[in-house]
Amino acid sequence: MEMKHRKQKKENAEESSRIKENELQWGPEHSARPIGKVIKITNKQGNEKCHYERFKFRGRKYGLISFEGSVILFSEDASKKLYVAIIKDIYVQGKKGYVKLKVHWFYHLEDVDKKYVRNWKSKDSKDIFYRFHRDEVFAESVKDDSSVYFVPDNKQVPNHGFIVQRVYNTENKKLRKFTFESW
Repeated sequence: MEMKHRKQKKENAEESSRIKENELQWGPEHSARPIGKVIKITNKQGNEKCHYERFKFRGRKYGLISFEGSVILFSEDASKKLYVAIIKDIYVQGKKGYVKLKVHWFYHLEDVDKKYVRNWKSKDSKDIFYRFHRDEVFAESVKDDSSVYFVPDNKQVPNHGFIVQRVYNTENKKLRKFTFESW
């Protein structure tokens, strides 16, 4: 009986190992792919970039659609909230390069040092701050699309999506009201 139990345990371990191995494999079919025609080609120091309006990843399409092209990105730290960003550029560098995104970041309240936020109180967990920072990320870091609404204080807030009513400048560490005049 004990032999049979050991044999079953060994078979279960081997099956578990095969499943983990399959989960860890990452091939081209798991990568983001550009969609459509190249809209622009840039060439800086021999590094040609082909720019696109859209890409597809995990069966979903994402793109550059003004401020509607916002996405939720995985955080490197699982204990932190997911990141929110607007897609500003989609490109592939080189012939077999990965799809990369240039994104414009938003901050959650906990991403800002409390002494710079002062007395401001968040009305909702959907409140985020516009930030003057762009960065490049791999398209595979996209978790989902999202809606981001820029709403001045005197306007009605939508029931869904993220809300931007403040702008956070990381250089001078100032938080100010968002207005269309200041935009």
